[in-house]
Formats: sequence, structure tokens, C-alpha cells
Amino acid sequence: MKYLLRRGQRPLAHPRILPSASRITLIRATARCADIWSIGLRDALPVVPVPLRLPHGDIPLDLATAFTTIYDRAAYDLSVNYDARPHTHHGRQKSTPG
Repeated sequence: MKYLLRRGQRPLAHPRILPSASRITLIRATARCADIWSIGLRDALPVVPVPLRLPHGDIPLDLATAFTTIYDRAAYDLSVNYDARPHTHHGRQKSTPG
């Protein structure tokens, strides 16, 4: 997992990569290809392998548990107003249908 892309072009484009809201990309140092997980907004976050240097094998990273732990420990529920309308990057509110 290299970085979070919030706008612009995705670094990898291929017809076999499923379109999705989010994507996890793992490129191993010695690999000629990438492992890609396409994730919808309502999909559960997967457990992904984290490569270690030899002679160690991969270790699993449960992304759902990691994000939940970070969210809880940082008390985002106290600092984010989930009743407010979302804002765009340009400071204008997004229109909602209806």
C-alpha cells in the first residue's frame, strides 16, 4: 500500500482491474506485477498480506480492524459532524438529489 489517491489518475490501469471506489495495490520489491484489491464503498475491508524481508513470510493485516482501532482511538466520532452535508475539495457543498 503505497499511498492514498484522492483525485487524478490511478497509477495502474488495466482492463482486468475492476472499476471501484477504492483500490489497494501491493507491489512487491522483486515482483513484475501487482496484487490489486478493488473495493466498493459498502464492501468489507480485506485482510491483505504485508511482505517482510526474507527469510520471513508475509504477515496478515486486517484492514477493517486497523481502521476501526484508529477511528476509535482518535475519537473521530467526536470531531466529525456526520449530520453535516459533505463538502467538495473546492469548498462548495455537494448537491443532494431530491
